[in-house]
Amino acid sequence: MTKKQKLSDEMFDKLMEKEDKIMDKTYDLMRILLSNDYWNENGVKFIKNDIHIKAHEIDDLLFDRHELSCAHSIVDNMEKNKK
Repeated sequence: MTKKQKLSDEMFDKLMEKEDKIMDKTYDLMRILLSNDYWNENGVKFIKNDIHIKAHEIDDLLFDRHELSCAHSIVDNMEKNKK
C-alpha cells in the first residue's frame, strides 16, 4: 500500500467516524424533539437550549464531514491517476 493509499484509507475511516457522530447527534436531537422538550407561550414555540446545542453540533459535524468527504475524493482521484 502506498503512502497516498494509506492517507485515503485514514480519511475514509475519519469520514465513517463523522457519519457515526452525525447519526448519534441526530438521534439525540430527534429524541429531544419527540419528548416534548419544548414549551408554548401564547401559541409560540420556544426551543430549549438542549435542542439549540444539538442543532449546532449537527451543523458542525455536517460541515466537517463535507470537508473530509471533499478531501477524500481528491486523494482518491490522485491515487487512481497514479495507477
